[in-house]
Amino acid sequence: MTPDHRPASPTQADVARAAGVSTAVVSYVVNNGPRPVSSEARERVEAAIQALGYSPNASARALRSGASRLLGVCVPGVRNPYHAELVEHIAAAAEQAGFGTLLMTTDASARREDDLIAALIDRGVDGLVISPVKEPGSYDAFARRLPTALLCAAAPSPSHHTIGADMEAGTRQAVDHLIAHGHTDIALLMAPLDSWDLNGRVHGWRAALTQHDLPQTLVETTGWSRAAGYQAMRRLLDTPTPPTAVLAGSDLLALGALRALWERGMRTPQDIALVATDGTESVLMSTPRLTTLTQPFEAMARAAVDATTQPERQATQTLFPMQLLVGESCGCPALVTH
Repeated sequence: MTPDHRPASPTQADVARAAGVSTAVVSYVVNNGPRPVSSEARERVEAAIQALGYSPNASARALRSGASRLLGVCVPGVRNPYHAELVEHIAAAAEQAGFGTLLMTTDASARREDDLIAALIDRGVDGLVISPVKEPGSYDAFARRLPTALLCAAAPSPSHHTIGADMEAGTRQAVDHLIAHGHTDIALLMAPLDSWDLNGRVHGWRAALTQHDLPQTLVETTGWSRAAGYQAMRRLLDTPTPPTAVLAGSDLLALGALRALWERGMRTPQDIALVATDGTESVLMSTPRLTTLTQPFEAMARAAVDATTQPERQATQTLFPMQLLVGESCGCPALVTH
């Protein structure tokens, strides 16, 4: 059949005629409101929709209702398992709430992020879920236009929701755990951030070491990748007195550090203990099994979706506790959860 002779797609009017109801009733069934429909009429409409193969036009429905039932999701990228797993949970939570998602990746570029967020708003999304690359205040203008949730726990904001793991308390827990193993020289591997004073990893690490009057060795890497962790650990090992333990700011940094230790013929945890941060699936198959601070991805995603699909809600900060999933890399003999 040529394109000029394709049968026309069934319309709402076709469904109404087949079901013996008005087009308004069909609309109420398709959109689940705003007015109630009797169960008998609903059954006839649903049967007609199935028989005719009618598919509602989402764009047209969005124009009529003023809602697209879509959330815009903006993250630095999905090569990092942290963002990949977070996006999966956001999509699942959005689907449960009756929303779809549009994903944009920023490559950690502030300028690209601004352009992509503007594009998402132009496409008519109902809310924004952002893993930010800038200070929280940079998103106030977007948040004034539609509900916005930042997946970070830097600070509360009067204009948008901030959601994340309690990094400061979690990092203190991890450092205290290493101190309990007898370590007194615990380095922190961190990627560069726009604002160190807002980062809970650094705060928690410093607070724990200060409490025990221990030295602080902060190693800044070039990024959050395995390669960055690998190079940073090599630099640490080349110093006159390498630390006896390392806390990595992400799972990827820890995996790169683990590779550098293996190449130097050093044992983990016997020579240098190692703890990761995030708790993605990427650490579950490491040798030795990495001890890691786990972020509650599912709970964080659900909170972000709830915040952006309920526009009447006031902006809040939501912090979730982290768990220390203990493997062998810290010196513990078995896998347990603290």
